Amino acid sequence: TDSRLKKFPGKEKDFEKAALKEKQKTVYYKWFSGLKNKAKIEITKPELLGHRFRSRGQIKEAIEEYKKAAVFDPANSFVHIFLADAYDASGQLDFAIDQYKEAIAIDGGQPDFHIVLAKVYEKNKQNTLAIKEYEKASLVAGDVKAVHEELLTIFKRLKARAQISHEIKEIARITKKEKFEEELNK
Repeated sequence: TDSRLKKFPGKEKDFEKAALKEKQKTVYYKWFSGLKNKAKIEITKPELLGHRFRSRGQIKEAIEEYKKAAVFDPANSFVHIFLADAYDASGQLDFAIDQYKEAIAIDGGQPDFHIVLAKVYEKNKQNTLAIKEYEKASLVAGDVKAVHEELLTIFKRLKARAQISHEIKEIARITKKEKFEEELNK
């Protein structure tokens, strides 16, 4: 074969067919790229609009969109978490607390929900309520060692001695369980 001829990828032996396929592919990619560049995506879902506003620091607008999302899907615990976070960011702690409680009422098995509510209680100078909420987080955390380690750090900061002792025991229990399971798997 003549080394001056362009080589085309693939199994096609016919030079003209291979050249036509490559030309079609190039034209298609150019057309599709232009189509994508011209496309305008409009976000209409309130939850996603809330995220957009929240990420841009437009808290008031985010709150309005999350409110709409909560009306549209009241059983979605994460919508209430997003709304609570936006209220928290705007300094409206009472509204944030209400929304965190709503999320927990929907899905109380999430230790992180209890932790964020407890942190708002702390901001609101309600340490007794915060400690109770951290205790609930510990209860629903089960065998998730990382959550217990986080709670241990929090309880040390709050100087909650009984809770510190409890978390140390939980971490030891989980560590012992992990070692036992590791031995079983050998």
